[in-house]
Amino acid sequence: MKKKVRSKLGEVLESKGIRKKWVADNIGATQAQVNRWCNNDKDGVAESTPSVYYILRLEKLLDVKVSDMYEETTEE
Repeated sequence: MKKKVRSKLGEVLESKGIRKKWVADNIGATQAQVNRWCNNDKDGVAESTPSVYYILRLEKLLDVKVSDMYEETTEE
């Protein structure tokens, strides 16, 4: 089994009423980066994940933990 990561970042932003552009502007990322971090592919695997630098900035900005934004999954 392969370990994979599923993004819940889009769900977090939606539940808080926060726009991706606002997040991008406040952490120094592009909106395209934030879009990729929020999306999962057809198998439910994150298209892309942020670097530790951006994870730390997201945690502080959104007042959430990594586990609120991403979860580990397994692929058979």
